[in-house]
Amino acid sequence: TVVLGDHNIVQWKNLERYEVVRKFKKSFADVLKGDDIMLLKLGREAVLGGKVRTVNIADKRHRVRRSTKCLVAGWGKTKRAGKVYELLALNVSTVDIRECRKAWTKADVKRLPPNIICAGGYKQNAGVCLGDSGGPLVCDSVAVGIVSFVKTCNYPDVPNIYTDLSKYSSWIKEMMNKRET
Repeated sequence: TVVLGDHNIVQWKNLERYEVVRKFKKSFADVLKGDDIMLLKLGREAVLGGKVRTVNIADKRHRVRRSTKCLVAGWGKTKRAGKVYELLALNVSTVDIRECRKAWTKADVKRLPPNIICAGGYKQNAGVCLGDSGGPLVCDSVAVGIVSFVKTCNYPDVPNIYTDLSKYSSWIKEMMNKRET
């Protein structure tokens, strides 16, 4: 079941529940190997309005430049409150991929997966944390990434890792056009 229309995960009000009828995923095995993406097909079309809206997804030509200001949202842990129940949003800046790989190498992760974006957590006092996985990274009103993983939640640290949606745009279109057999 998917719930749309509420930002509080405890006091569910004004929400719509949707049955998931199919899951589409790549060859995901581990976040360090990549392909950390899944699409869900809902049993009926989502009703838009209020807190339920669409966002454009990066196409294969879309590139995010380093130091781009973006927004990430999720229900992950925070330093102050620990577990949270209200959807939180955070401004983060993207990090050059070479600088990102270098920072992770210093943290004993020799190889990052392909098709990623690095943003937040590095040279910043904030980033994503446990519970934020699957959340969107939105830059200039375009969803460009999906929260994949972090090393720790103690910031500043190494950059946070996101699945790069532009690298999966053809696959996303293909899955959205699939007919049930």
